Amino acid sequence: MVQAARSGKQNIAEGSMASGTSKKTELKLIGVARASLEELLLDYEDFLRQKGLRLWAEDCSQAQAIRKLAYLENRSYTTYRTYVEASLRKWPPTPSSA
Repeated sequence: MVQAARSGKQNIAEGSMASGTSKKTELKLIGVARASLEELLLDYEDFLRQKGLRLWAEDCSQAQAIRKLAYLENRSYTTYRTYVEASLRKWPPTPSSA
């Protein structure tokens, strides 16, 4: 999972750098990045399924709350700390919370 994430990020960066010299190379690298990120999504869905966790809907309140944090200035681990630590206290999930 980590490798797919790194590969996707790296190919996006390389594709962006190549955009000034070769559109063909840029499009190829962006395509590879999309494939890596799709692999990451499938791996993440497998992880959730194996752990008995549910995938949040795009418009659910938890997803919206986390998404809002991403737009804060000067964010760091402490920005997400309350949520992460509350989630860890609930680990492993009980049948009623999964």
